Amino acid sequence: MGKPLFYISLGIAGLFIILTLYIFPVIAAFANTTRNLIKNAFVFAFMHFPSTLAIAVVSILPMYMTYQDLKLMPLYACCWFFFGFALTALINSSLFYRMFKPFLQNADDDSKDQVSIDTDENQTQNEYHEI
Repeated sequence: MGKPLFYISLGIAGLFIILTLYIFPVIAAFANTTRNLIKNAFVFAFMHFPSTLAIAVVSILPMYMTYQDLKLMPLYACCWFFFGFALTALINSSLFYRMFKPFLQNADDDSKDQVSIDTDENQTQNEYHEI
């Protein structure tokens, strides 16, 4: 009797994990309403499902493996401190960039204009603003 509820809870937890893996990169790359950002996170996740699995494995598996061996946990913590988080971020960002690249190029080509802003009498700074 408890099995269907367990599987429903497992499915909801899986969708929540997928949402948490994608929502922050989507927020960082695109400007939209909250509802559309959540919808776009799910669209990207299921449109690129093999990449979603790779991102989940790269993000979740090392932490899971770290907590499995309690005797070597200080060594694992040292490894995480020096290069673990950066390596995870590098792999994930390359996967996200590959997914977002077609949509970012269209926005960059169409809506960027160069504007010169005077910040001081002797100094001029060029910035790009979306119009």
